[in-house]
Amino acid sequence: MDNQALLKAIGECGSQAELARRIGVSTPQVNEWTKGQRPIPPTRCERIERATGGAVTCEELRPDLMWTRDQDGNAFYRERIEDLSDRQPQARAA
Repeated sequence: MDNQALLKAIGECGSQAELARRIGVSTPQVNEWTKGQRPIPPTRCERIERATGGAVTCEELRPDLMWTRDQDGNAFYRERIEDLSDRQPQARAA
């Protein structure tokens, strides 16, 4: 997993500890994300985007997920992109 977006978010906040504080997680949890030990949960991506004032987006943090935005520009997780490729078109009933 490419962690450049997360490193940018840490830079925007000043430290892993400050990013963790702003998004309500522990510093060790942020450290696990930077090492690629765990993916960043979608809800945390949304918080990171808000904590960085939009300097780092959900799409940058988790490009493997499908995101949608409301009219105010807030991001919402839809589903994993790879799950979409597994879907078969449904036959229509006559």
